[in-house]
Amino acid sequence: MTDGHYIVSLRLWFNIFSAAIILFSALDWITGAIQEKRAKRKARAAQQRRLVNLAVIAFTALAWLSGSWMDAAKDRQDALQRRAWDVTMGRIKTEVAVQQRRLAETRGRLAQAEQQRAEAQLALEKTLEEVRRRQAPRTLTAEQRSRFVRALKLSGGGRVSIECPLGDGEALAFATELEGLLKAAGWRVGEGGVEQGVGPGDLLKGELIIVGSAKSAPRCAASLQKAFKAIGHPIDGVENPELPDTKIILRIGRKPATAGERHTGAL
Repeated sequence: MTDGHYIVSLRLWFNIFSAAIILFSALDWITGAIQEKRAKRKARAAQQRRLVNLAVIAFTALAWLSGSWMDAAKDRQDALQRRAWDVTMGRIKTEVAVQQRRLAETRGRLAQAEQQRAEAQLALEKTLEEVRRRQAPRTLTAEQRSRFVRALKLSGGGRVSIECPLGDGEALAFATELEGLLKAAGWRVGEGGVEQGVGPGDLLKGELIIVGSAKSAPRCAASLQKAFKAIGHPIDGVENPELPDTKIILRIGRKPATAGERHTGAL
């Protein structure tokens, strides 16, 4: 090989080597650029992930804070509602207690009024009964008549005069009833039956047995008084010295207005 060919070969190899170096440098730059781009991309991706994580953390924290705030707000609202409910219920209970007390007072007044009404009704009935009794003529029941006659028969009989005020139909009717019972028991009644007259004795109210003297009066006077007592219609006996000792007068006066209004007036 000549020197020229050797130089050409060296130049060729130098060019090849230079081209290889340039190629490797270009590849290295391209590779670096690619790696740098990838690194930047990875950095951006990492940054994006960090941003996403930060956003997630922030959202989570915000959601937690929001939930805590809502829970606290709900607790406060519930507390306010419970307080308002307690206040309302307290007012309602107080009002119910007041109404119950008023109702009890009203019931008490109604019960008192009902008791007063019942007492007034009873008093009215008693008054009406008293009025009816005052207005009703005197008479004996069937049982009283039977007991009266039986008591008079046991006395052995007697003689009595019956008197009543003139013009008093009620007194005459009662005297006539007693006259019939006395006769049924075997007693003798003064001649002419019931005597009606006008005199001081007309003011008498009720019934009386009049004798001349209690010491010398006939025994049948006491028997007549006992007969009236036996039928629950006791009458008093009085003395009139002007009467003979053997005479007994059963005086039927005017009907008394009350049970205590008896034996008034002169004999």
